[in-house]
Amino acid sequence: MKTNYRGLVAACFGLVLLLASFSTQANKDPEALIQSLFDDAVEVLLENRDAIAEDRRVAFDLIDEILSPHVEYNLMSRLILGRHARGASDETIDRFADAFRENAIRTYSGTLSDHVDEVVRAVDGNGQVMEIVRVTDPDSRNRVQVQTRLRIDDPAVPVNYELILDEDSGSWQIYNISLEGFNFVINYRNEYGSVADRHGLDGLIERLEERNARAWSN
Repeated sequence: MKTNYRGLVAACFGLVLLLASFSTQANKDPEALIQSLFDDAVEVLLENRDAIAEDRRVAFDLIDEILSPHVEYNLMSRLILGRHARGASDETIDRFADAFRENAIRTYSGTLSDHVDEVVRAVDGNGQVMEIVRVTDPDSRNRVQVQTRLRIDDPAVPVNYELILDEDSGSWQIYNISLEGFNFVINYRNEYGSVADRHGLDGLIERLEERNARAWSN
């Protein structure tokens, strides 16, 4: 029997964010890094399955605690904001990044919580769930792409990770993920761009902060 495919894909995006949190293991090249992280992510999911299903905050905290220190949110935020980031202060970009991070992780951790049983059935005991298809060579800005397939259904779901090398730490950091034709940066650029056009960058940030506050107060 087919699952709710769109819901399952959205839930697996939450899982992808969770597994991405293991992606900055020091001194690993991008292919070895992505290859080694999936089993760890599934283990975390299985260990916390019941808690995730009962409380969305558990999924949020798991993703946020492990993921957030290891994502290049500044670069991600500037790519999302595009022209709206020009001339913005570092403090404004940081404020947007904080509001965006909370909103995005809350959205996908909630979906993961709602569909955790489906995700567990898809990944538990099904052999090679994730396979690496292609890894690009680093470009002039030390960015690479790791193209994978996530076998949660038929057909497999393509997942593309974009990473940049942090030269200070020597670790790779994720700044974009594409899944099932959903490009994280482009999706949010389209969503937030029209708001920033009407209300400015400060207005966009205020709306995100208000949305986050309302979500946790319910």
